[in-house]
Amino acid sequence: MQGIDGPDCDMNIDVIKEVGHGGNYLLHDVTFERCRDRWRAPYSYCGSYSEWEKQGARDIVQRANKTCKEILAAAPETLIDPALEEELIAYIDSELK
Repeated sequence: MQGIDGPDCDMNIDVIKEVGHGGNYLLHDVTFERCRDRWRAPYSYCGSYSEWEKQGARDIVQRANKTCKEILAAAPETLIDPALEEELIAYIDSELK
């Protein structure tokens, strides 16, 4: 989500040497420290149970549904150029006759 800052920030040469070519970087403490804020599941709630309840106790499906409705409500009526849309409708109408 935020990109890579460069070798000095995102690549830890000491960790690369420590883990080696056959090691597991994903489970290394440094990976957890540096990547904790890089990505969050957009519909999961990561707060406490009591805070989740205070915010309405919406499950993942309800949160995703709300986002979907917001995206659709903000979407333009059509993504096609109006002139092209007229031509397409005219073509479809002529083929159906």
